[in-house]
Amino acid sequence: MSNPGNLLKTGLLDSIRSGGWAEENSLAAIENLSFPSRKQEEWKYSLPPFAAESYKISTENPASAAVPGNLPDGIHLIFSEGRWLPEAGTKQLPEGLEITASRKPASVKPYEDNIFSRLNEATAAAFGIHIRIAKNARIEQPVLLIHLSANSADAQWIQPTICVEAEEGSSAGFAEIHQGNNTSVMNIVNEIRIGKDAQLNWFHFQNTGGKSILVNQTRAALETNAQFRHLVVSQSAGFVRNNLDIHIHGKGAHADLFGLSLGIEKSHCDHHSFVHHAEENSSSRQLYKGIYSGKSTGVFNGKILVDQIAQKTNAYQSGRNILLSPDARVFAKPQLEIFADDVKCSHGATIGQLEEEPLFYLRSRGLDLATARLLLVRAFASEILMELGDESLREFAENLAIARLDEMTRSL
Repeated sequence: MSNPGNLLKTGLLDSIRSGGWAEENSLAAIENLSFPSRKQEEWKYSLPPFAAESYKISTENPASAAVPGNLPDGIHLIFSEGRWLPEAGTKQLPEGLEITASRKPASVKPYEDNIFSRLNEATAAAFGIHIRIAKNARIEQPVLLIHLSANSADAQWIQPTICVEAEEGSSAGFAEIHQGNNTSVMNIVNEIRIGKDAQLNWFHFQNTGGKSILVNQTRAALETNAQFRHLVVSQSAGFVRNNLDIHIHGKGAHADLFGLSLGIEKSHCDHHSFVHHAEENSSSRQLYKGIYSGKSTGVFNGKILVDQIAQKTNAYQSGRNILLSPDARVFAKPQLEIFADDVKCSHGATIGQLEEEPLFYLRSRGLDLATARLLLVRAFASEILMELGDESLREFAENLAIARLDEMTRSL
């Protein structure tokens, strides 16, 4: 019997060849890679549940997609089937922000050389865009990357590539929003370079349907005194895998990484973070929280690597999870690998249920059980949501997250 993963790989390679997007030597590297199995430690708890043996990468330019009306304020960039539609989004860009339908060669290498990365790289010339924030530019409004997909009869494989270059002294904020309810696989790569004294915020909001698969790979390289803030809110009903690679190359650079997962039904959300401190006097902070109901599953696998040269590193990592159902599960694996001797590094993970004492206190004040649960989980989630500095983005995320939390607590 044929291996389903090999059939899937063959179909995708044939699709890429027919589109003429990649040279044969780049496809040869994919031939030597396989789709994940449970024997691989990095994918032990997170096998994508592919719905078909063959997925289609569209060779046609997509039609203009219907843009949701509840989007936050900002500069809107619309993507349909992985392709950027300049005519569908904001026409007038602020000074210092340049966007082109091209893609520079890979400059931020992934921690794990997996087949998803290689497949995305093979079509980057067709599906990639390059965003440049000019030296000392201040982009006040957030740049919203809106990913849409049509309800096609074919199983779609969608893989946009977004390269961002924040030049010295610049600052900007991005929000990547995934909404949809089809059987597509979204295999996306974000490559981000943050120059000296530059600041960049990146927010993911993931709200896809129960049959969808989202593999999100975000890589950032930080130079001297660069500041990076990354926050993801995932309430997708399907499968989500977030690979986050942070490479700190400059003195005084700092990265904040935050995540909130709201698991329902049989959803699966996996956060894999890798933070590499390769220079002295740098710092990072990670805080991931999850609330899981039904038969949902969460994974947090975080690794901090401190090179021998990276003295005076200050790195913190924490994962905290609440299980609202006896059938929900969480797997946590925080890791430290330290080769320097003058550092402050700590990590930890907790998994538990709602505490009875605060529930009793709230019910003694006249609240019903569902409302008491909702207040407690909202308080737990608010620590992450409050890290969203932009008011419009925070209101957008809070409204949808509160609606999901209300659904989760009232169904218990």
